[in-house]
Amino acid sequence: MARNIQMQSFSRVKFSISFLILLSLNLFGNGYKKIEKLYSQLKGFKTLVVYDLSRNKLLISKNSKNLFKPASILKVITAYSYLKTFSPEKKFHTRVYLDSLPDKNGIVKGSIYIFGDGDPSLSYRFFDNDREKPMEYFVDEILKNFNIKGITGNIVVDDSKYLYKPYGPSWSWEVFQWAYGVKVSAISLNDNTFNVKLIPTKNGKRIEIETTPKFMEKEIINNCISRKNAVIKDLVAFKPFDSDKIFLGGFLPLKLPNWNLKIAMTDPALFFGKTLKEELKKRGIKVNGKVKVIHRYHYLKFKKLSYRDKVMIKISGKYVKEVIKKMLKKSINLYAELLLRDMGSLSPFNKNRDERKLGLEREYKVLFPILKKDKNALIVDGSGLSQRNLITPLALIKVLKKIYRWKYFGKFLKFLPISGIDGTLKNRLKGKYRGRIFAKTGQIEEVVSRLGYIKTFSGKYLAFVLITNNDPNYKLHTKDIFDKICKVLCKF
Repeated sequence: MARNIQMQSFSRVKFSISFLILLSLNLFGNGYKKIEKLYSQLKGFKTLVVYDLSRNKLLISKNSKNLFKPASILKVITAYSYLKTFSPEKKFHTRVYLDSLPDKNGIVKGSIYIFGDGDPSLSYRFFDNDREKPMEYFVDEILKNFNIKGITGNIVVDDSKYLYKPYGPSWSWEVFQWAYGVKVSAISLNDNTFNVKLIPTKNGKRIEIETTPKFMEKEIINNCISRKNAVIKDLVAFKPFDSDKIFLGGFLPLKLPNWNLKIAMTDPALFFGKTLKEELKKRGIKVNGKVKVIHRYHYLKFKKLSYRDKVMIKISGKYVKEVIKKMLKKSINLYAELLLRDMGSLSPFNKNRDERKLGLEREYKVLFPILKKDKNALIVDGSGLSQRNLITPLALIKVLKKIYRWKYFGKFLKFLPISGIDGTLKNRLKGKYRGRIFAKTGQIEEVVSRLGYIKTFSGKYLAFVLITNNDPNYKLHTKDIFDKICKVLCKF
């Protein structure tokens, strides 16, 4: 009797396990069919690779060995390489030098020098989105150390730490006037942009403008008109190459409370110096001289300025981990390029040292043997903005696997945009998918990409890569299809 009961119990357990396996296979089968259908809706040259990190198993592999333009998902490689090179607790700094200590009347006899050390964090993004606070903080720190009442010489902004090649290879000229295509410099302020606020007035009347900083207002040629039935696409804003002039035309909708344009600065170091001079002037500190900048060009003679006999203070910026989090959440190209060049600056200095190229060499070294130059990867910048970047999805999956096994994986995961919560996924994949997708997104001309991790409903982690190139729908439906694929993967 007891033996029969045991046999019946064993049979029930065996049946239950078999049923669950069949159910699981059926669910997986339905999941694969749904993904196949969604994948077929993507346009252009496309790829989807999914890897089960919990079982070490490749689940889906489509065009995984072909080379694709990655766009901004390349920032994950930049961030990981940087964190393997430097501590996340490293702090950025900017050095300030004086020709002499202030005399008894607070006068500096000589010039003040600002040496750019690649700090991205003198930005409104770290100061409650207030564009005036970064420079206020900078001057506060100077005055904490020195009781300065006046400067007889110049403000000299030294941008020579990085070779002055401010744009990446094959960056499109169309991005140069906007915040995502700013020049890269060793000294930066407010992401090397200034803000133009557009304010509608009365129907048929010229709009009003406000700039931050205020001294940039004289650069605006304003012929934009307020119009009742206008749409935002009727606005025209044009900035000639290598000029700070902004031409505004077209129409601004009356119903729009205001519209903000983030405009790229022509010379970030000069902009920094002018803003510093204005802030000192506000505080009653007169600078007799001019704002001068030092750039290091590969085609001109260069003599490194010696600061050996000058008085020096360091002004602290933010921690590396804070900068990388902002970079990945908001996809800030400038930060990625500065991190890349900071890695390159570890090489011994010479006049022609190219920090971008040296930073890329370090990335290949950190990720060897995953990345093989000119074979499965051709990377030319840190941000993914260049159309010349190429990498295979399989290489990207291997990078994700490496990060997953890293001791800082848990922290790195939180640096990525999180579905329904923050970053570029804040308004996507909400409801039951909220907080399950941790992924870097990317988009440049005719390219859409997404890369990261999915925490499934069953508790597993999947790594995935989604990319379309030559995509005619890159501004329309592609991201929605990506979302639907991520939703299906959550059920794996």
